Amino acid sequence: MAKKALLVGINYPGTDHALRGCVNDVMMVSEMLTREFGFAAKEKRVLTDESATTENILERLNWLVEGAQPGDFLHFHYSGHGSQMIDSKYDTDDEPDGLDEILCPIDLNWRDKVITDDQLKAVFDRVPKGVHLSVVLDCCHSGTGLDHAEHYRPLGIAAKAREFGPGSPNRSRLLPMPADIENRGLGLNLKVRKRAVAHDEKSGLLISGCQSHQTSADAWINNMYCGAATFAFLATLERYNYKVSYKTLVEEMNQFMVAQNFSQRPELNGDSDLYTHAVLGGKFQEAGPVVEPVVEPMVPDVVEDPVIPEIPEPTAPVAAPPVVPDKPNDGKSKLNMIVLAILAVLLVVGFIFFG
Repeated sequence: MAKKALLVGINYPGTDHALRGCVNDVMMVSEMLTREFGFAAKEKRVLTDESATTENILERLNWLVEGAQPGDFLHFHYSGHGSQMIDSKYDTDDEPDGLDEILCPIDLNWRDKVITDDQLKAVFDRVPKGVHLSVVLDCCHSGTGLDHAEHYRPLGIAAKAREFGPGSPNRSRLLPMPADIENRGLGLNLKVRKRAVAHDEKSGLLISGCQSHQTSADAWINNMYCGAATFAFLATLERYNYKVSYKTLVEEMNQFMVAQNFSQRPELNGDSDLYTHAVLGGKFQEAGPVVEPVVEPMVPDVVEDPVIPEIPEPTAPVAAPPVVPDKPNDGKSKLNMIVLAILAVLLVVGFIFFG
């Protein structure tokens, strides 16, 4: 039984679309996979920033699925920019909105240096049935990112995600489509079509950071930058002691977004027969959460004035009672006087008789 993982995190340093939490995401996921699920270091591949080129990502994806056998565990995690581009095969392809969802490698040029949902689907369709394949895409427009026919949206179809203001520490993981690429769709009258309804029978399940028309947040949570979806993914696994179904996982991730005022809504794509399977595992009896998450408020900490305790007014000292000297012993004094008187009498008597 093999366990293999490919983790890609791109912050796009030095660009006008730089992010801050994507490398943190993959480092946290890598540590969790080894600690909780036994993924060996030699069976993990991590691509960050400059190494995350189109060629390298596709090469590592092929490594991930190569030789996969039923019972194996495969995991792909991507944190970075996502976007959409005009589907050049709109007439024959199965994109309802005429747009391909894409991942944005570090060398993205919107032509031959790009990774589309069609390419991802072609790679993962090679995985035989019975392999435990999980994919997490923490990027914008990630819903339906593997072109699966079946999907699960716990809170229904969501509104478009809100944009973050200039004063917010959060950013959107979206790269807008360049004008020349967008121009390809002008005059084509692209209309939204219904996706063909079918039952997926592949092994893989996709956990997306948002729905296909939404953006995902690169956020400041618990004093660090990370993906809101990746944080919710890891926090939910921890709450359930790493024994939770894909369905419950995505439901809890949505509740996290609501509670923390994020408008993105994660969804689950793939074979619905696998929804009750354990994340990175097989069928099991699901228990409730065992650990409540600790999430710091996502606002700058407010430093309050220190509380100075009141010092009580000094009280007047209490005078000690005066020391009264002991009185002389009256009984002993009287006895001495009597003795002296007797001696005086004896002297007088002796003088009279003995002259």
